[in-house]
Amino acid sequence: MKPKKQVLLIIESSTSYGRGIIRGIAQYVRERNEWWIDFENRGIHEILPPILKQWNGDGIISRLYNRNFVDLIRKKKCPFIELLALEQEYTMVQIDEQYIARMAITHFLENGLKNYGYYSFGKCDWAEKRGHFFAQAVQEKGLTCSICPITPNATSSVDPVWKIEYEKTLLHWLKSLPRPVGVLTANDTHALRLVSTCRRYNIAVPEEIAVLGVNDDHQLCQTLTPTLSSIDLGSERIGYEAARLLDLQMNGQPLPKNSIILPPVQVIARQSTDMFAIENEDVVEALRFIRNYAAQGISVRDVLTACTISSRSLERNFKHYLNRTPEKEIIRVRLNHAITLLRDSQLSNKDIAQLSGFKSLRYFLQVFRQELGETPTQFRKRKIFNR
Repeated sequence: MKPKKQVLLIIESSTSYGRGIIRGIAQYVRERNEWWIDFENRGIHEILPPILKQWNGDGIISRLYNRNFVDLIRKKKCPFIELLALEQEYTMVQIDEQYIARMAITHFLENGLKNYGYYSFGKCDWAEKRGHFFAQAVQEKGLTCSICPITPNATSSVDPVWKIEYEKTLLHWLKSLPRPVGVLTANDTHALRLVSTCRRYNIAVPEEIAVLGVNDDHQLCQTLTPTLSSIDLGSERIGYEAARLLDLQMNGQPLPKNSIILPPVQVIARQSTDMFAIENEDVVEALRFIRNYAAQGISVRDVLTACTISSRSLERNFKHYLNRTPEKEIIRVRLNHAITLLRDSQLSNKDIAQLSGFKSLRYFLQVFRQELGETPTQFRKRKIFNR
């Protein structure tokens, strides 16, 4: 009988991102049933767990903000995968930051926004990188992005603690932004601080400032008023891939030379970006009707009837403001609804096609492959996890 390997997890359970990684590792373990897991609840700022001193297992997966801690783990001389340290010598699994930026700018552009900003607090390498790529993506569209300056006495940390003096810098920056503006934040916690500041100083979200977070922390996003739109990074996939890499290492197999880069899953749209920065009222009315009823199988004719606008005017205005036709917008909204169902349910493709407003399964499959370059089944398998 093959003995089970003993694996230690040093990953914070205090954040939704860390818990997602742990779920992904647990999924890998359940599928193979070849590991024993040692794990303690912890926060990301905590010191190494006491169990490490006398621990003599087979492998470690860690997510540590302190590089000295990583060096201590290396002294154990056992296979390990680190998911946060920045040194190139460590094999890591990362999220594609450029993809996050493109996903964010696409979401904002769909709402007609032309002004952009990026907000984070604390001196964090990952947050600065995220802001850099977002500003770059905005510039590629011929637009500009304002990045909130870091408070001079801000601390350097992977997950900085909010300080009340940061609000003065944030408020000054918010008042300097042209309106309406779309703001990407480093993560959902940073978005919480931004939205709270806006509320205290009577800055309307999303009408004046549309806010998009990162991580899709469900509890936080649903608790905020307004509810927070956020980019789902799919941290479960990171945990799953980390476990797979550790398994390779423990079995004496070579690891990839470069880090594995995974794309984020999708934008989860909620109230904090539910606005249209479009001056034409006919287009805004048509967009709201499409978003509300696209999954019910509406046609362009239904849009014309509901919005009392001529076909020629609707077509011309959509191309002018959105650079796409009303029919393309209906398809886009239906596909987004289908993607959500693929990721969050076990419904069949036929049921998803019907619930998303496609007239037939064949047409759904055709449009999905044409727009996304893969079948719904391939998409679902690639996501690995369904919530």
